[in-house]
Amino acid sequence: MSIFTSPLGSQIERFLAHKRALGLIYHREEAFLREFDRFVLREQDEAVLSDNLVRAYFAAFGQAARPNRLTLIRQLARFLIFEEPRTFVPSSRFLFRAGPGRFWPRLSGWVKEAVLPWGCGIRRFRVDRR
Repeated sequence: MSIFTSPLGSQIERFLAHKRALGLIYHREEAFLREFDRFVLREQDEAVLSDNLVRAYFAAFGQAARPNRLTLIRQLARFLIFEEPRTFVPSSRFLFRAGPGRFWPRLSGWVKEAVLPWGCGIRRFRVDRR
C-alpha cells in the first residue's frame, strides 16, 4: 500500500524512487513530502502542482521552516514538469519579499558623479579648490 494518497501521490513516490536510485537517503525529505501529500489531499483534487497550492502550503509555516521545504518543492516541481507542463516551478527567490525601504541600489562612482545629478534635476557645479 502506498503511503502517499493525494492526487500527486504516485508522482511523489516516483520522485522519491528517483532520488534514492541516485544514492540519496531522503528520510527527512520523505517526512516533508508526506506532510505535503496530506496538505494536497485536503486542498486540491487535481494532480497538478499549482502556484496557489504552493503559496497556501508555505503560508502554514514560519520563516525558519520555509527554505528547506522550498528547495524540496522546487526539486519535486522540476521532476514533475516533464510530465505535466502546467506544473508551477517556484523560483529560488519565491519566499523573498522586499518591503518598503529595503531597496538600496548600488551605483558605481561615475554614475554617482555624472548621471545621477542630471537625472535628479541637480546641475553639476564646479568645485573651487583653493
